[in-house]
Amino acid sequence: MPNINSARFIDLLLRRRYYAPKLAVLGVLTIVFGWSATKITFNFEFEQLFHQGNEDLLFYEAHVERFGYDNDYLTIILEPSADLYDSAFLASAKNITTALRELETIDFVFSPIELPKLIATPTGLTAFPLLEDPGRYTADQQFIASDPLLSELIPSDYLALLVYHQHLDNVQGTQLNERVVAMITKEGLSYRLIGRIPGEQAFLGLIKEDFLVFLLASLVACVFVLWMICRRLALTLMPLLVSGLTLLWTFGLMGLLGIPISIMSSLLPPIILFVSSSDTIHLISALRNSADRRQAIEKVFFPTFMTSITTAVGFFSLLVLPVAPLQAFGLLAGIGTLLAFVITYLLAPNFPVRYRQGRRMDRRTFEQYASWLWRREQPIALITLLLALGGAYFTSRLQVDAYLLEDLPESSEVRSNFNWADDQLGGSKPWEIALTVGQDYAWWDLEVQREVSKITRFAEEVLGATHILSSSKAVEYANYLANGQLELPERLTAKTLLRAKQLVHQLRVPLLAADESQGRISGLIPEWGSEATQLRNHQLAHYIDEHVDPHVLSYRLTGSTYMIDKSHELLARDIVFSLLLAIAMVSLVLGLYFQSVKTAFIALIPNLVPLLIIGGVIYCLGLPIQLSTSIIFALVFGIVVDDSIHFLATYRNATGTTSEERVLYAMNTAGRGIINTTMVLVSGFAILILSNFGATHYLGLFLCLSLLIALGIDFTLLPILLRWTKLKGRRGG
Repeated sequence: MPNINSARFIDLLLRRRYYAPKLAVLGVLTIVFGWSATKITFNFEFEQLFHQGNEDLLFYEAHVERFGYDNDYLTIILEPSADLYDSAFLASAKNITTALRELETIDFVFSPIELPKLIATPTGLTAFPLLEDPGRYTADQQFIASDPLLSELIPSDYLALLVYHQHLDNVQGTQLNERVVAMITKEGLSYRLIGRIPGEQAFLGLIKEDFLVFLLASLVACVFVLWMICRRLALTLMPLLVSGLTLLWTFGLMGLLGIPISIMSSLLPPIILFVSSSDTIHLISALRNSADRRQAIEKVFFPTFMTSITTAVGFFSLLVLPVAPLQAFGLLAGIGTLLAFVITYLLAPNFPVRYRQGRRMDRRTFEQYASWLWRREQPIALITLLLALGGAYFTSRLQVDAYLLEDLPESSEVRSNFNWADDQLGGSKPWEIALTVGQDYAWWDLEVQREVSKITRFAEEVLGATHILSSSKAVEYANYLANGQLELPERLTAKTLLRAKQLVHQLRVPLLAADESQGRISGLIPEWGSEATQLRNHQLAHYIDEHVDPHVLSYRLTGSTYMIDKSHELLARDIVFSLLLAIAMVSLVLGLYFQSVKTAFIALIPNLVPLLIIGGVIYCLGLPIQLSTSIIFALVFGIVVDDSIHFLATYRNATGTTSEERVLYAMNTAGRGIINTTMVLVSGFAILILSNFGATHYLGLFLCLSLLIALGIDFTLLPILLRWTKLKGRRGG
């Protein structure tokens, strides 16, 4: 694709009579996008992390229709200052319970201290009040300690209120969270809040905080870095203006499309600002190294167009990851990259500034460096090969694992509360399994309950789930009330069955579908990490396959926790596909641009090496791949290939007769722009290290490291490959 194809277009860009219309178009679009950018909202929901378009999600959605969301609850832990059975504490707890029930978004409030004392009678269960008369608190306490159900629900050092609420969005969740805190604060009690709403509120707050920090820090860093590179106010303003407009237009597009700022799109400010400035920096470098503006623009127009395409391809490859925040990030970052190219060449060619002849790097310095490089090319190539092979080995051993709440800072109150729940309650994450009764059986048949009991006991004793709710446990407790034995009876009498159904009804938690053909077992599990949780789930599935009669009862793991963990399990496959797609698309673009398979291959090699090395570094640091860091490989590949394109494009246009002369020309001409753009990008991605999210912190760190490695490869391995292959330029040699 020779540069002659761009001659007419560049002539149009440079004609002064089109300058005013271009400014008018830019101004109108900026006003429109600026107005729509004011409509951007923030959003975080755990359901956004689900892997889209698979059978598990379809089943989960049907399960939710029958039983509701398994994580639409809030656990309120009230901690007494002295004794749980203090009358003032219990009175305050009852006041809070009453106030909660008056909220319209609350479906049901379960308070253990309101549970009655159940006595089995010939007509069923008879309920007697507990904890109503302070004079009987001692006797009530003794009864609670002796009862297997009440003793589990009412420990001695805290009171857990279980609040089931409607499925709320972030705004409604914030309002409910604030009302609950106000109620408890009014009573003067110490408390902990555990559940989806406080978790989402913590993430949402940090997303807003990160976005603001990233935006302000990016703007300050962008001004500083560009000033250090350009050293003139007018030259600094041009890339800054391009970057600012690109960011504004991208946000405006988000507002028009109704895309909120999520855990991933909060990364856009530094990425858009610094990636978009690279085209302008290369253009400025060309203008300062050439006396003719048109010739300078023609020299870099197609290389910057190609680098914009390859970078956008890297971002767009994230669209194959079927997780909504990743797709939105890939789409917006890719579009922002292309917008930056358009804005650069609409604005920069007519920008009112004189370009003084820039000081090139000393050719003698490059000659000395090249001489040193040629003498050591074999050891350098060997070391690079060994690093790549070692990186490939360790990268292949990377595991996808996620500790979602560990992304929160250690000082986070919400993280502390969830950790407390894992230690004291035995779990903070909902666990769920769906059950379907066989055609020849009814749900309350003893044969069915025996199979339900097998699964329940395995989940408790081996899997480690706690606070399990199942129909078999209701039957066991009904048998305990009648016979003093907490186990399934040998024969299920009508009275025992009636009592079990009464217990299930009193729990107010849907355990059965309306037609009683399907049921569920639910409980809590600790934060083991997605990999360990999936291993335990596989262990449970193996046990059920071996010990539960499928003709009596069939099963399927589901629930919000399962869906998030399953998404991370599938992420490894998706990452590989995304990266392979990016490599294939970039290879195609390079082949079309250079019109040479050999050149495209040479361009790919030094850009795959940094990916392998950084994968090895991640493994050696003992860090898993998770949602936020899953983008690193496709993102890095799309960005680092830009420098190789500029180097190769300059090399092919060089006038030297030997490959060594053309390498020196490329270093001396494009080298400064490559170093500058790398430093700009490193400065931008370094801002991500300031993130409150652990995964984003490491993402910024590894992006910076990848870019520095790629810069080193472009000035070592790439010249060696060009010398060995004796790649010819367009102008001879």
